[in-house]
Amino acid sequence: MTLQNENHNRNQKIRNNVCPSCNGKLVERSGKLGRFIGCSNYPKCKFILKDRVAR
Repeated sequence: MTLQNENHNRNQKIRNNVCPSCNGKLVERSGKLGRFIGCSNYPKCKFILKDRVAR
């Protein structure tokens, strides 16, 4: 698989609210620095999106 295909697959998973690291569900969370999108499998999976917040 090429790097471009890997990036496309990763972005497609994120758009579908699926964690690209572990295939868990991405959920909105709140932290000391504000809201962010994170994996529901935390603390096993530490994937986060800092630049996108669910609305």
